Amino acid sequence: MSSPRDHLQDKWNHLYRKELPALAKAKDPAQPKWPVSLDHCFARIILDNAVGRDRPWHQVLKSPAYKHMSQQQLQDAIGLGEQLVSGQADLVALDEKSLELRGKRSKQQQRTTKTPKKRKAVDQDDGAVQGKTEKL
Repeated sequence: MSSPRDHLQDKWNHLYRKELPALAKAKDPAQPKWPVSLDHCFARIILDNAVGRDRPWHQVLKSPAYKHMSQQQLQDAIGLGEQLVSGQADLVALDEKSLELRGKRSKQQQRTTKTPKKRKAVDQDDGAVQGKTEKL
């Protein structure tokens, strides 16, 4: 017979491993933008915000998180995940906060500061350098 904690662990694992990635893949309208689609990314975002709060979750818990989370931490993580599913929580904002906690660069800044791909410069002499000569 499973305990209430076992039930919460199962619910948490299903939420971040299956449900959220499926919604992201389908581009569900619950979120205007899905910046992540992989299960471990959803786990990072939710755990950093619900468990770590002001620091990355792995500074609070040992890995794997679901085995070391208290019943309250499981409830908090599930609650935040369900808010993402319903559109009551902003995935982009939570992702940005998680990245900031980890000292990573903002995805929003990356989009606005991307440099265009450089075009390969082609000289008139390139053909000769490559052993190709132009027939006149």
